[in-house]
Amino acid sequence: MVRKKHIYRGLKRFAEPFKEIMEYRRLPSPEVMADDFAHILELTEDALRSKMVLFSDIIEKRYGPGQPRSRKWPPDLLKNKNPWIDITPAEMESILVIEYMKYALGKSRADEVREMLGLKR
Repeated sequence: MVRKKHIYRGLKRFAEPFKEIMEYRRLPSPEVMADDFAHILELTEDALRSKMVLFSDIIEKRYGPGQPRSRKWPPDLLKNKNPWIDITPAEMESILVIEYMKYALGKSRADEVREMLGLKR
């Protein structure tokens, strides 16, 4: 049975890292982020799928042979070279937004993400 304290703890677990992210001093301004997110939302489905090809290349470089792999990634993750066929445009947009946030927080290589998202800065 779900209790009020469970909901409160879950919200607190979510809110603390969210606050840290939103207050990160090197995060782009809200206007810049809004422009970048708008660019992602304007992409056609074909453009999103081409971005997913670039994303596949990035994932392979990060987690492919010879790279340390997290236990949460299945061993056959990279065997399917076209896993994006069955995902929706909204899911592809989500992937791009997550990669953007990793880039903004300095958690991924800027050159990879800039190319994939078409960022100039």
